[in-house]
Amino acid sequence: MGCGKELARLRAPPDPHYGLPVVVCPGCGLACVRRPRGGLARWHTFLRALGAGLKLVGGGMLLVAVLALGLVFCAQVAEGLDEALVGKPFSAFFKPDAVVQQRLGDWWTYGGVWIVPVWGVAWLSIGLLTGVFFPHWRVRWWLVGMAGLTVAGFFIPTVLIALDDWVQYGTPPSVAAVRTRTDSNELASLLLPLAVGVGLTAVVMPFAQTAGQKRLATKGLRSKRLTRTRRKRSREQ
Repeated sequence: MGCGKELARLRAPPDPHYGLPVVVCPGCGLACVRRPRGGLARWHTFLRALGAGLKLVGGGMLLVAVLALGLVFCAQVAEGLDEALVGKPFSAFFKPDAVVQQRLGDWWTYGGVWIVPVWGVAWLSIGLLTGVFFPHWRVRWWLVGMAGLTVAGFFIPTVLIALDDWVQYGTPPSVAAVRTRTDSNELASLLLPLAVGVGLTAVVMPFAQTAGQKRLATKGLRSKRLTRTRRKRSREQ
């Protein structure tokens, strides 16, 4: 059994054959394998889970921040389009006359030259972050979710404005809602950059998801190798 000497303060060099930390009693020559304490192992598992959770939360917060930035610059692009198409139908954007061309040129010179690139980079970043941090998301469900948010974003303000007109002026809510969205090109001007931005994310997401899946697979492979090594050492003991 051994002499009962306390071996906790002795060094445990790795065994040259098995690679296990072995402590040899100087009194009786008994060799023991030093194992990590269960409490420390549980703390290690907890810290690993905490780190994974913090990474997931951080990635989600970063995604929300970049998504908000993309929506802000969608609004900036929509404002420029709306001002360029004052008194014109929205189809004039695709076949602009001299007036619309002049307005678009002025907007591009005084702001659009940096607004549009930042808008594009923001939506590309949204696709990259979504694919890397959430590789299990499907692109079609991402598109459905963005379409739902877009509908909600236009439906709720329209209802509130229609109710306000109904209370103040007695206008029927249905008439007020239709008039709110048809008197200007605001709706189409915002939908165009938003749709193009969501399309950019859908194009980039599959490539980013491949990188995210490889990252998770590498971590899983390391964990499996470590588990197999520990089991092998347990059997050999």
